[in-house]
Amino acid sequence: MDDPTGHRPAPYPDFEGYVRARRQALLRRAERLVPNPQDAQDLLQLALLRTFHQWDRISNKANPDAYVQQVLNSVRTDHWRGGGWWDVPTADPPDGTVADFAPGHAEHESLRTLVSGLPQRRRQVVFMRYWLGMNAAEIAAALGIAPATVRSTLFQTLLRLRAELERRESAAAQSASPTRLTNRAS
Repeated sequence: MDDPTGHRPAPYPDFEGYVRARRQALLRRAERLVPNPQDAQDLLQLALLRTFHQWDRISNKANPDAYVQQVLNSVRTDHWRGGGWWDVPTADPPDGTVADFAPGHAEHESLRTLVSGLPQRRRQVVFMRYWLGMNAAEIAAALGIAPATVRSTLFQTLLRLRAELERRESAAAQSASPTRLTNRAS
């Protein structure tokens, strides 16, 4: 409804109300600018952060989408040029370094491959014990076997898995170590 001066009141007088009402539409716009959904969320967050700092200066609060679209484009362009939208300066930068998860992931993948190669009953026992946290009696009841069979199956399976892991580690260590070439006199 118009006020007596003929001006229409802004539908989004506050930033929080605007974000609540328009977040999904803005996220769809960001998703059209970048291929990765997580990057689209990062892009939108940084664009909204920049918009928040300028909210009082936006002249057309009846349609702030145009301003946010321009900020989305600018942030994406900055990223494309190499700035990256995750490079936001903070008062207190985080301490320490980020751990390298590649060795742990490789170890996990190696173990998963080994377990997937086990016979079904052994795989079930290992899964129920270590992933589901069941004890021998619970596993026995679920599989319809004796608890002693569960314990011996688990023991034998773990011995085989450990031996295979050690064999693979020693083979990897041998292939990684440099070989010495000797010069033989003939």
